[in-house]
Amino acid sequence: MDTASLHNIAWLIPSAGNRWAFQATRIPANSARRVNLAPLVTRANLDSIPEDPEEDFLSEKENENENETCVSPMFPRVGLGISFDHKPKGSRGFVIGTDPHTCDIVLPRVRGISRRHCYLTFDSDKRLILRDTSKHGTAVWYDGHSNGDQRRATWVLSSGMSYGFPAMVNKIVIDIQGVRFQIVVNECLPHLEEYQDLVDDFLSSIAAASVAASFAPSRPSLVPAPLRIQRPVFVKYTIPSDDGTQSDYLWNAAKPWEPLVKVAS
Repeated sequence: MDTASLHNIAWLIPSAGNRWAFQATRIPANSARRVNLAPLVTRANLDSIPEDPEEDFLSEKENENENETCVSPMFPRVGLGISFDHKPKGSRGFVIGTDPHTCDIVLPRVRGISRRHCYLTFDSDKRLILRDTSKHGTAVWYDGHSNGDQRRATWVLSSGMSYGFPAMVNKIVIDIQGVRFQIVVNECLPHLEEYQDLVDDFLSSIAAASVAASFAPSRPSLVPAPLRIQRPVFVKYTIPSDDGTQSDYLWNAAKPWEPLVKVAS
């Protein structure tokens, strides 16, 4: 892995059939974050989606099974990337929303999406996390499992310096009021120490920005509010055991730093 690859954090890839996510990749404010996804197609479990939804969705044909739809097997060519080299605008992290002045990733003005809807940052264990700050909530899907829209919730998107959750998850989708992106987190296992240094520098930089923002009350403030006490938001997983059986586990999305808990049979 070269230095440029190491500085990549993650990529947001439009989910299958989601034209709002496609539109986000074409918003001028996101042009600096547009990335060519060709190198990722062979590595990631990406959805098969047409390049131009306005044109290719018209060619969909319903299968005999009413629950199946045949779509041309094409991959997305562009997505949105976040990296250590392209610093966030505010002191929270990489903010996602509709306001081009304060957001690092700008979304279309869809009903229910806040000006500063949510943001990506790292926790103390160097894991990439997503935090909702919106009025109507955000949903995160782990291999098709989700508890729906949650307000002021936090989701863990990478296992950081460990091999814990969500290392066993194949696909994570961020659903912002119907604008859906699959997130592919950069794998930096051969260079963990270097990556950890980059995360530390990132957290130090946004902490400094937070201090600076506190001395400029007239400017729009992006200082994180204290986390509220959250009721448990459990996501269920069925994981194969060594003896060939399967066991059910629950993960508390309100406390993403806690491990999965096995459900008593």
